[in-house]
Amino acid sequence: MPRRAHSPSTALNSVLLDVLCGQARTLGKFKVLELVAGVPYLSWERVAHIAITHIHRRPGMPGASRTRSLTATLSRTTSCGTCSSSKS
Repeated sequence: MPRRAHSPSTALNSVLLDVLCGQARTLGKFKVLELVAGVPYLSWERVAHIAITHIHRRPGMPGASRTRSLTATLSRTTSCGTCSSSKS
């Protein structure tokens, strides 16, 4: 099967990473790539935390069931996607 063509943003990212870290496959280059790849997941976690804390209510107060259902939904959808176990 032939290789798929990269999108322009992926090609730019690859060239930029090669310029900054060299073309060799090193541990340092891997660490940089992992750090950059984790940014979207970390920002999603931050937004989910803010959403939960803004609608949090005390148990027994109106809206408590909505808070529990939102917490359950967010906890199922905030896995990193690279882990073998997923919360469902």
